[in-house]
Amino acid sequence: MAIIQSGANPNALMTVDPTALAARFTSYPAELLGSYSIGSRTGVLPASLAAAGANTCLWSFKYNGSGVCIIRRLAVYLQINVGYAQGGIRFAAYQSRGAYTQGTTNATRTNTYQQNGARRTSMPTSTVDIYAATTTQITGDSGTFDTQPFGIFPCELVTQITVVPRNALYNLYESQSTNWYPMTLAPTEGIKIQNDTAFSATGNSNLGVMVEWDELTSY
Repeated sequence: MAIIQSGANPNALMTVDPTALAARFTSYPAELLGSYSIGSRTGVLPASLAAAGANTCLWSFKYNGSGVCIIRRLAVYLQINVGYAQGGIRFAAYQSRGAYTQGTTNATRTNTYQQNGARRTSMPTSTVDIYAATTTQITGDSGTFDTQPFGIFPCELVTQITVVPRNALYNLYESQSTNWYPMTLAPTEGIKIQNDTAFSATGNSNLGVMVEWDELTSY
């Protein structure tokens, strides 16, 4: 039999649950600097993207803090305003390795100032930057991204459907369980969403993005 004592108080001993005859412990959430969620949407993505072809940046996220940033969820939807020719568009999310420079040309910055997106008013302003494309692809971004995406949104287009998916957001990535190791960004690392396939020459749409993240000193 072992007796476990507290190093701080030798008189404090570990006790056993008399019902289940098992030691008990309390699990606390991670000590966060802040927890946030925010939605953004691109401008109307017109047929000009067809000429631009595949692999154009439409949305980007960069962590500028000094600790770590944990991505909890990244979800998207496509609002179709004018029907595309029947077929498909594939969107995908990629993570940077090392310093990422966000492009700001043809982009609108999402406001994360003054606790916007914070899950609690006392939490500080987030240290991330988020950009969404205006009416064509974002240009000027650079970094070392994985060659394979960590999330894919396969969008099968039929003219009578105006929102894809019809009734919910599509999760490109989700890590809500404490048993899953979450995607963790170091300072200056980031994420981008791009279209892996070209848009149809007809139609236009808006891409909506919901991102949820935590900021911590370490993980």
